Amino acid sequence: MIKRQTIIDAARTYLGTRFKHQGRIKGAGIDCVGLVLCVGIDVGLDLPRYLDYSRHPDGKTLQDRLETHMQRIPEADALPGDVLLFRGKSQPQHVGIISAPGYMVHAHLSYRKVVEHRIDATWRALIIRPYRYPGVE
Repeated sequence: MIKRQTIIDAARTYLGTRFKHQGRIKGAGIDCVGLVLCVGIDVGLDLPRYLDYSRHPDGKTLQDRLETHMQRIPEADALPGDVLLFRGKSQPQHVGIISAPGYMVHAHLSYRKVVEHRIDATWRALIIRPYRYPGVE
């Protein structure tokens, strides 16, 4: 079993890493999907390192891959260490990791790096659903 704090600690090691589309290297460059995948790999999960998406990914593919590799959970059950799927414009296009109640770690182009901040009303309105890494206790 993987402890939630292990996921959060792993995610925070990426803080400050610059945003790079399809990046997968801590300290050098990473995007939101890369962060979620690399954190999972860092804590011992066998996850693919998908690179077959555009700068504005197809939301259906992103959502399908989360459904394949993670467990969908009700929003009311989301806890630190879980992954949030967000809409961008009209479709799923962004992911982040809950780091504490009401906070998340994510890589976002507008911030130009991996950041941790409050999930304010604007971000909360964009949540589509949360997912849980497999094997989390």
